[in-house]
Amino acid sequence: STIYRKDKYTAIENKMISLKVDGGQDYYFSWVALKDKNTGEIYIHGNLHLDYRGDTYRAKQAELVNAELANVIQKYPNAIIAVTGDYNCKWSSSVMTKLVVLLPSTGDDGFCKRLTESQSTSPSLTAAEA
Repeated sequence: STIYRKDKYTAIENKMISLKVDGGQDYYFSWVALKDKNTGEIYIHGNLHLDYRGDTYRAKQAELVNAELANVIQKYPNAIIAVTGDYNCKWSSSVMTKLVVLLPSTGDDGFCKRLTESQSTSPSLTAAEA
């Protein structure tokens, strides 16, 4: 499930996919599409957990995540996208290179700046079931 501000957003879609590869543990990638009630802007938040056993496994999981993100980007081409989670690798790894290739570049300040600027001091939270 995803916790979000129900006073500001409407959850319009959510999904969870398995990242199980080569008989390993069942890791997951989940995402939710949230629509801003005032602006109509769509925000996609994804969360994942990648395998701890090495880049070989994580690279295969990155391909699964990318396939899902490609579908999400096609459906919501103007959405703000953020993917968080336990990557189990360094930013400089080849796995991260595979993961960020689909995400649109927003410059040096990243896409988190707009999100933090819009935060309220008294959020109302709810959970969207995945």
